[in-house]
Amino acid sequence: MQDHRIRLRLLSPVGTPWQSDTIFGHLAWHVAYGRAGMTIEDFLRPFRQGRPPFVLSDAFPDGYLPRPLLPVLPAPKQPGETANERPSTAQEYAQAKRKQKAQFVSESDFQALRRGQVSDWEPPDNPWRDFQVLHASINRLTGTTTGPETEPAEEAGPPEALEGHLFSTRLSAPAAGDGVLPLSVFLRADAPWDAKVPEMLCELSKVGFGRDKSTGVGAFEVLDVQPYDGFAPLPEANAFVSLSSYCPARNDPTRGRWKIRIKYGKLGENAGAGNPFKRPLIQFEPGAVFLTDGPPRPIYGRAVEGIAPAMPEAIQCCFTLAVPCVIPQDLLESFSQ
Repeated sequence: MQDHRIRLRLLSPVGTPWQSDTIFGHLAWHVAYGRAGMTIEDFLRPFRQGRPPFVLSDAFPDGYLPRPLLPVLPAPKQPGETANERPSTAQEYAQAKRKQKAQFVSESDFQALRRGQVSDWEPPDNPWRDFQVLHASINRLTGTTTGPETEPAEEAGPPEALEGHLFSTRLSAPAAGDGVLPLSVFLRADAPWDAKVPEMLCELSKVGFGRDKSTGVGAFEVLDVQPYDGFAPLPEANAFVSLSSYCPARNDPTRGRWKIRIKYGKLGENAGAGNPFKRPLIQFEPGAVFLTDGPPRPIYGRAVEGIAPAMPEAIQCCFTLAVPCVIPQDLLESFSQ
C-alpha cells in the first residue's frame, strides 16, 4: 500500500466534520448511484471481510496533524537533561495546559513526537473557528416565516404555533483572516484505488460535502494529489498513532491512550424510509496511540455492521490509517491496559 496526500480547498463554511467514516460514506453513495463502474455490494465486500483496499484519514488543516495523545512533559531546561513529568513553575504549568488542550501539532512536531521526542514541541493556535447561523423556520401553510393572514381552523392549532421561529445551526470556517484553509486527507491504498479515490472526490466536489450542501455549505475543490512518505516505518516502532475515526476490531491492541466521541450518525441521501438515524457509536478520535506487540500494521479497525435499524445493509467504515511511532521506555507505564 502507498500513502498519498489529497489536498482540498474549502470554498464555504462546513456543517459536517470531515471525519474518515463520513468521507467514506460519501464515496459509498457515489458508487451506489452507479458513478464508479461497480455495484455497491462489490465496493463494500472487502471492507466487510476486513480486507480494505484503501483507508482514509480524517481531514486536517494543511500543515497540521492530530496531536498524539502522549503524556505532556515540560521541555528539558538544559541539553541532555531529561524532562520532569510534573511542571515545576507557573509558566511550565500554563504551557502544559496549552499542550493538553491542543488538538493539532505541526507536521514537524508530529514527526518528533512519533520518534519519541515527547517534550520539545509547541502547541499551535486552533486553525478553526465555530459560529452560529440564525434561520427562520418556514410556515408550511403560507410558505413564509409568518402565520396565515386569516384565522386558522381550530384543528390547526393556535396562531402562534404556525408562525416562523428562529433556530440556529453551527458551522466552522478557517480562523485565518483570508478564509483560505486547505485541508489534507491522507490515503493509504492499493492500486487502482490510489487513483480512483481522488477521482471520486473530484466528482463529489460538484455537489459538496455534508449537511446543508444544497444551500452552499460544504463546497470544496480538490487541489492536488501527491505521494507522501511522512508515515514511513520506524525500526524501533512499538506503537501506532491513529489518524482516523477508529473502532477497533476484536484482536486489535487495547493498551493505549485515547479520547472517545459518541457519534450519532445519519443515513445520507434520504435513505431509511423516513428513519435516517443510526445507532450511537463510540469511536476513538484521531491522535489515539496504542502499543503493539510487534511492528505496527498499516491498518487497524473494522466495518461496523447493523448500524442503521432502517437500513440493515449499511455499514460504518471505522478502519484507521496507522502511523508507526516509538514510545520511550519510561512512558510505557502511562498506557492503560
